[in-house]
Amino acid sequence: MIRSLNTAVLGIKQFQTSLDAIGNNLANINTVAYKGARVDFSDTLAQTLRAPTPDTAAASGTAGMQLGNGVKVASIKNEFTQGAIKQTGVRTDLAITGEGFFLVRDPFTDQMYATRAGDFREDKNGYLVTNDGYRVLGKPNMAPAYDISIKEKPGDIQLDVGLYTKDRLGVTVDAATDIFTKTDHGYTTGTQVKFGRDSSLTPLEQSALTADQYLPYVTQTVDAGGNEASKKQVTDSDVFFVATHATDATKFTLHSSAADAAAGTNAVNFNTDKTTGLTLKGGGSISSYSVGADGKVNMLLTDGTQYVRGQIFLQNFKNPQALLKQGSNLYSNLATAGPIGVTDSSVNDTMIKDNAQEPGSSGVGRIAAGALELSNVDMAREFSNMITTQRAFQANARMVTTSDEILKEMMALKR
Repeated sequence: MIRSLNTAVLGIKQFQTSLDAIGNNLANINTVAYKGARVDFSDTLAQTLRAPTPDTAAASGTAGMQLGNGVKVASIKNEFTQGAIKQTGVRTDLAITGEGFFLVRDPFTDQMYATRAGDFREDKNGYLVTNDGYRVLGKPNMAPAYDISIKEKPGDIQLDVGLYTKDRLGVTVDAATDIFTKTDHGYTTGTQVKFGRDSSLTPLEQSALTADQYLPYVTQTVDAGGNEASKKQVTDSDVFFVATHATDATKFTLHSSAADAAAGTNAVNFNTDKTTGLTLKGGGSISSYSVGADGKVNMLLTDGTQYVRGQIFLQNFKNPQALLKQGSNLYSNLATAGPIGVTDSSVNDTMIKDNAQEPGSSGVGRIAAGALELSNVDMAREFSNMITTQRAFQANARMVTTSDEILKEMMALKR
């Protein structure tokens, strides 16, 4: 009777764990991207009362006898199935359709986590962050000259806010070197600029400017004899990219592509110094931005142009059951879970981050902007599991009662 009593008590404890998991699933039925947990059971080590004997040609062996000692929780698994996608219309809400996780970083401890919850927000500095202030990782924010073809190490995603860049007056250019000079010009390498009239001039002063004074020449073509053949002037639609001087903060050059600006090569040839009345101005202010299915953050400007500000990366894991829930929809223990693209046994956060993938590639899903992934908990299934677990709990409780009654009868035998 003592054995049956102990077995029933052990069963009660294990089914209590199952009820705890079901209760937690139901409590998180409205939690963004929550993944439900499932409790799996296994029997405990049985006691062998008689070992089986082998059969021989003359006689059959005896069957073995084993008596079990109850049940135990074998595992509590997270079910990483896709949750339903709900459209919210909020541009910072992102959902993953398919495999993969967002990578986020605690800016204070530099600890990295994975999450499926895309209910992000934008802080005052333009960083895309979780509700707890953890920064979303992706291709780093190069200036407005962002070139998506350049493979860079992932960093914090930052969005532009306010003006794209302000107008700059008093700019001069050296015709021999094509180097522009402006004290405290405020540009960074990759800033996108255009040319226009000096807004400080009166309409009469502007009308008196010649074409050469209004807009400078970009290129000069000469024939075989070295004679000037034609000149092409800059128009209001021409866009250039800034490359700042390495040692002189007052100097910069202009380039026709983002890649040239980043490398500081192929500066535009301004072969005539025509700077009277010139205004070097920004390409416009930010009107809106959006995130594409490939994770690219597209910035739309008021002048109708747009550029890619960054790209959100996703990481996936070979053994997601090794991920540990840390609360706030975050998972840790990323190295043990086997991040894709990492084969080194000594895995660290830098390797996990550097091997993150572009959405829609290498087996990771795509991003749905303006949407959130809902919890994958099935309420009907959870209630069904709760009923069967409750009945199992009651059966084991009844076994305790029955064992107790039999023990009472045994104690009364002396009467």
